[in-house]
Amino acid sequence: MLRVLPVIGIAPIHRRLAELTHYCLEKDGQLVMTSQERDELTMLLKANQLLIRKMDEFRSLSLIAYEAGDMDWHQNICKQIDDLEATML
Repeated sequence: MLRVLPVIGIAPIHRRLAELTHYCLEKDGQLVMTSQERDELTMLLKANQLLIRKMDEFRSLSLIAYEAGDMDWHQNICKQIDDLEATML
């Protein structure tokens, strides 16, 4: 029997965070980074924070629009969520 797994979005930010961690992780579990790698890590963490904040804001607004019964607004917000999630594939 063929089992279809759901598509799980991984933003390019998360993929690069994983790569950077992989290359900088020592056997003892410590991260050893150059200043350039630390700068990249900081940039990636800020981008991740922005991505999560946007998604949380859209989801909160979606709930408000739904509870208010404004289906046009709700659908517009859901489209924005879909568009943001599409960047994570």
